[in-house]
Amino acid sequence: MQATFQTKIRDEGVYPVLDAQAALFGRLMRRLFRDLYVRGRKLSECKKLYIARYGLTARQFNALACELAGKVKAAEEARKHRIEVLREQIAATEKAIRRLQKENKVLSSGKGKVAELKPHERAVRRWRVRFRLHQKKRRLGILRARLLAEQQHQEVPSLCFGSRKLFCAQFHLKEAGFASHGDWLRAWREARSNAFFCLGSKGETGGNQTCTLLPDGTLRLRVPHALVGQ
Repeated sequence: MQATFQTKIRDEGVYPVLDAQAALFGRLMRRLFRDLYVRGRKLSECKKLYIARYGLTARQFNALACELAGKVKAAEEARKHRIEVLREQIAATEKAIRRLQKENKVLSSGKGKVAELKPHERAVRRWRVRFRLHQKKRRLGILRARLLAEQQHQEVPSLCFGSRKLFCAQFHLKEAGFASHGDWLRAWREARSNAFFCLGSKGETGGNQTCTLLPDGTLRLRVPHALVGQ
């Protein structure tokens, strides 16, 4: 049986500890992403290095690696979805171009029902068709460029810790509701380090040796050695 528990810690005195652990895990996750996916290091090599350098337990490192793998998988699935949508949009745009080209050819011939139109009406319709055809060709070029850019991200996953929306907000501070770049920077840093994941197992006491709810209602959190004494 699986169970999910949710609670709110009322003792605000422990908030700085939680913030510090979230900030540390956020930094380590970004470094782990760089080591694994940019530098191409092995996970086992990183595990030994991070445990020794940052005082993590094996469980804490596994939690980092598990959360990062989830983010990478989600990003890859989103990329696949974008590629699929772009291909559908390209096919629809190509179909619209063929239809407009056919209509333009008919208008240029002046035969059939087109011959019944007045010269001015035919000229206006032809101008409209050519304009729409031009716009569709422009859109087709843009869509193909986007598709190519998405396909070129296959080797290194495209991740933005803190969200792309908030990252782009720095270029439009007032529209995004920020008074200054400093306000945005604080929000950006908080978003990049606002949570941490604790990996558990059914064989561990309380289901999780890193974060455990004791029988008396106390929530015990195992802090990395890098934060001891802070």
